[in-house]
Amino acid sequence: MVNCSLLQSLPRLFCKLHLPDHDTTIVLEDENRKEYITKYLAQRRGLSAGWMGFAIAHKLVEGDVLVFHMVIANKLKVVISFIVRHRLFMDILTCSH
Repeated sequence: MVNCSLLQSLPRLFCKLHLPDHDTTIVLEDENRKEYITKYLAQRRGLSAGWMGFAIAHKLVEGDVLVFHMVIANKLKVVISFIVRHRLFMDILTCSH
């Protein structure tokens, strides 16, 4: 899930299996094939520099769900799921009536 910070954490097992044990550049590719350069911080298991630009460009909010697919080494395809946000919005509409 997306969090509202400069660092987007990644699952520990995903990092252990697919990402290097040192800081490096990771390319994020969105559903329109646009690429964003980010910095992977191995010790913190997260994306830093460049992450906020990706989040702003895609209007991500806390709680949005992302699916990361390893395309090649140091390149991740990102699928954004707004289903959770839609459900929350529908719950708010239902409660307001």
